[in-house]
Amino acid sequence: MRSLFLVAFVVALGQALRAPPGSQPGPATYAWLALALCAAAAAALLRRQPILDESWSAAPIALAVAALVVQASQIVSNLPAWRTRPAAHVLGVVSLAAIAAAVVAVGALAGGSRLSRLAPPLICGALGASFLYVVYATPDPWMDVHFFHVESFRDLLAGRSPYGQQRANIYAGRFSFYAPEVLTDGGKRVNVGFPYPPLQLLLSLPAHLIAGDYRYGQAAALPISAALMMCATRTRSALAAGVLFLTTPMIFYFVEGSWTEPLVVLLLSATLFCAVRAPRWLPLALGGLFAIKQYTLALAPLVALLLPENGRSARAAANLLFRALAVAALVTLPFFAWNPRGFVNDLVLFQIRQPLRLDSLSWLPLARLAGWPLPAWSCFALLGLVVAAAALWSPRTPAGFAAAAALGYCAFFATAKQAFANYYLFPLAAGAWAMALAEPRAQTVNQGT
Repeated sequence: MRSLFLVAFVVALGQALRAPPGSQPGPATYAWLALALCAAAAAALLRRQPILDESWSAAPIALAVAALVVQASQIVSNLPAWRTRPAAHVLGVVSLAAIAAAVVAVGALAGGSRLSRLAPPLICGALGASFLYVVYATPDPWMDVHFFHVESFRDLLAGRSPYGQQRANIYAGRFSFYAPEVLTDGGKRVNVGFPYPPLQLLLSLPAHLIAGDYRYGQAAALPISAALMMCATRTRSALAAGVLFLTTPMIFYFVEGSWTEPLVVLLLSATLFCAVRAPRWLPLALGGLFAIKQYTLALAPLVALLLPENGRSARAAANLLFRALAVAALVTLPFFAWNPRGFVNDLVLFQIRQPLRLDSLSWLPLARLAGWPLPAWSCFALLGLVVAAAALWSPRTPAGFAAAAALGYCAFFATAKQAFANYYLFPLAAGAWAMALAEPRAQTVNQGT
């Protein structure tokens, strides 16, 4: 049953993210989001779940195959793009990749052992190439995140701290996306340099220097994450999880939009892969996960779930946490020391000052419109409650860690003052990972089971 709940979560959340950007989500979107939250809660917090009998044991894979066909068709019929190069064939490339990935995945999941061995590289290669093409075909997206990255690269390469700077407000005169207290010069400039942790900038820099667009690195992060997902256990569930993640209906929109979530997903994937296959490198990967985004530190109470059962103890968990935090500090503290005031302003105060966005995929705008405003801190309280409950009731496995992350961050964003489709890519990936690890590793795809 847990596998069935996880498939339902991944599919329902993917459908919720299809809401058109820039407008208040409709009732169907909130219904999909509510279904995703219920499925995640069942998967993460119900430790003892009934085992499906033989007649229903294939239900999770059957649901995944059906969802894959639907998602591939949605990609083909709904491709957002802001600016494309002349004569760029984005729709054709994306459609071909999505259809090819779906055909290979369905064939592999149907039981073809030879195709199953080839499926991960074929699927990740085809969709990964299409992601790279999308980046090439959509240069210079009109997005403040993209502008913050490019300007911060210039600061870094010029020997200046990217934190504590002022940036031009690219939305001035058109959209009121920033709080008045963070604006200067009549709203033409924003008092923020780089509003993300430094590891995000450091990991993006090579692609910027080599390829001229840091989004190539983000585009590569998604198929790499899916490949780690598929290879962690090499089960049918892992293959289905990886291809469902890569064919999320809005996945190309996330690649084009230059957002930071692909690298967060990559560090989550590295952490879970190391927990299952390469525990020696787990502190490094977990430290990277803690350092890549402000909110990921909330997973610290769950680190014991990443340890093997025969090596799990309070001392081992504390040792893992200490080493991971040391890695995160090693990456982050030099930038804090470089400009402490600017660092705190960009990473903490800027986020606190940002206003409620009524076009957020969150329950807060609905509560405000209904006259029942919820406090901005309610999302943090809910995240803490979910993490505490997961620490007590989630399965004591990496799959339990992933399921808890899926539920916690889905609930966190669903009650946040700002939450958009790209934010949910992290909990969606966590849910896919929980699905990938739910099936026993012995039942491998290569055995045709």
